[in-house]
Order: sequence, then structure tokens, then C-alpha cells
Amino acid sequence: THEKNYLCIKLLCGAEKVVVSKLKRVSNGAGIGRGGKASVLKSLTMRLLYVVALAVSCSLCPVWTQSSSSCSGAFDFIFVVDSSLSLADHYKDSVVPFVEDVANHFVNPDFRLSIITFDEYVHLHLPLTPTQDREAIKEGIESMRNVAHGIGTDLPAAIDEALTQISNKSDSVKVVLVVTDGLWTGNIFRGVVELKKLGVLRFIVAIGNVDEEEFLQFVDSLDQTFIGNDFLYLQQIIDMVIERTCVEVTSIQPSQYCQDRNATDLQLKGRGFTINLNRNRAQCRFQTDNGPIVTRPVGEITKYNMTCEDPGINKTGTYVIQITLDGVTYVTSSVRLVVADCKVVRAVYYEV
Repeated sequence: THEKNYLCIKLLCGAEKVVVSKLKRVSNGAGIGRGGKASVLKSLTMRLLYVVALAVSCSLCPVWTQSSSSCSGAFDFIFVVDSSLSLADHYKDSVVPFVEDVANHFVNPDFRLSIITFDEYVHLHLPLTPTQDREAIKEGIESMRNVAHGIGTDLPAAIDEALTQISNKSDSVKVVLVVTDGLWTGNIFRGVVELKKLGVLRFIVAIGNVDEEEFLQFVDSLDQTFIGNDFLYLQQIIDMVIERTCVEVTSIQPSQYCQDRNATDLQLKGRGFTINLNRNRAQCRFQTDNGPIVTRPVGEITKYNMTCEDPGINKTGTYVIQITLDGVTYVTSSVRLVVADCKVVRAVYYEV
């Protein structure tokens, strides 16, 4: 669902206390005639049910904490941040910590981060860099923090810079997240077409009174936009973005088998298997360091489960597992498939 109201629902979280207080006063007859008491009670009861529903929603709404999502899948994550003067009041106190939180939370060799800002000029503060390179990440964030604020909003040029940063490697999920508070100048159509060709997932975080329809030039649907009145919930937004972009394989069954076994389909578990899914192009791929690549079609797919057709591998070894959901991006997992010579090992490796 569209997240437009997500950022402001917290404002209603204490309202049920007011209604409960009024209900108690009416029940005690405070200031109300006998004839109108039932009517007022009914009205206030309906209001109480409404605000209690809102309060329940609020109890599920995250508070301001460090980002809690994690993903073991490979990511190329590019921030494209509006650094124009209209954003200056929020920039250092909210936007920079938002980017910094992502860099500090996702510290692994497969998560690469790039930072681009734009006003009338485009500034590359950090090329795609593994978040494990803490010194480079720190320098990039400091460069972003100290950028001068201009008066323009050349998003088309910023998208062009993002395109130059996107890796030619096909084994990572690619995400471009634009943070802005208003309209941009120029036409972004060509850049967006190129992003789509590369299978890049696109999101916008927009603050203030913005034109939602304009964002459809960049994203495919408003489900990919996050709109609010201020920057209070930026750190929660990244949790939602990761949830919508994370593709990872966490286990495979069977994970080990004998080379002379009967044909067996493989069952993968993980998450994100329906993200950007093109069923006609989805595949599983198996490879060793020096051996041939074996590619098989995908059977049943749900968000958390995937069936790979039997790879028919008879050569012993340990195989890396990759999946593609769109035929463009192959996601490498840390899960391995072991094919053993059971006559030598004297063991049967089928998992139950």
C-alpha cells in the first residue's frame, strides 16, 4: 500500500486518552442533561473505537531507532540526494544521518554504497564502495555533509551520474533512492529508461507538499514513494525499502547429495523471490570455481520459496547458487550445494 499516511499517524497516538476521559465524564453525568446523555455516549463510543484503531496502528509504528532490517544479498545502493537551498534546514540534521545510518548498519562486502547530491550541479561524494571500507565511507559522508547548497535541482544529470556508477556486474540488486523536497528541472525520461534496462529498482523519499503524479516519471507506481511532512521517519523508511528490494537465499534442500542419486528438484528458502519477477526468465544457476555453469528453469515461486529443477550435476564438488528473477540480475547467495561421491565417503547426504 501507498505510504503517504505512514509518517504522520503517530500524531494521533494519544487521542484515545482524551475520548476515554470524556466518556467517564458523560457516564457520571457531568454537565449533560439526562435526555442527551445516551446520544453523547453513543457518539463518543464510536469516536473511541476509531481512535483505538489508530492507536493500535501507532503501536505498530516504529520509533526513531537505528535501522533494523538486514539482508545478506548483494546490493548496489545509490543515494541521489537533493542538496538545494530549500532542503538546507533538514540536510545536516536529518538527511546526512539517514545516509550514515545505512552505511553503518549494512557493513558487508556485498553491500556497496554510492552517494550523489544535486542542485544546479551534480556532486559525486562516494563511488560505489563496499561498506566494509570504513575509511572511504567516512570520507564520502563528510564530503556530503559539507556540500554547498545551490538553487537548482538538476535531477536528470544526477541520474546520469548514477548510471555511470551502476556496476556492470550482474550479481547484485541495484537500487537508486532519490531524496527530495520538491520539483526538479529537466526531463528524466531517457535516464529512467536506461535504469529500467539495467533492472534498477527505483524509490523516492519526498518531503512536504509535493506533486505525486510527477514522481510517476521516475517510479513505476506510488508504492515506490514515501511522502511525509518532515524527515522524522527517514530511518524507518530504509527498513521498508530494504524489505521491498532484498533478494536472498537462506537455505537449500537437499543441500548435499550423492552424484548417482535419482533426479530431485531443489527447494530454496529465503525472501524477495517475487521482486521484479518475470516468470519466463527466472532461473537457478549452479557453478564451481573452475567448472561449467549449469542453468535450470524455476518451478513454483512464492515470496519465500522457490523450486529449482534438478540440475543434473554428476561431478563432485561444492557449487555456488545464483538466482535471477528477471533474466538480468543474478543474485549470489552464501548457500552452497555439495555433490559427493558416496561410494568413497561412505555416507548418504540427503537431508530430511
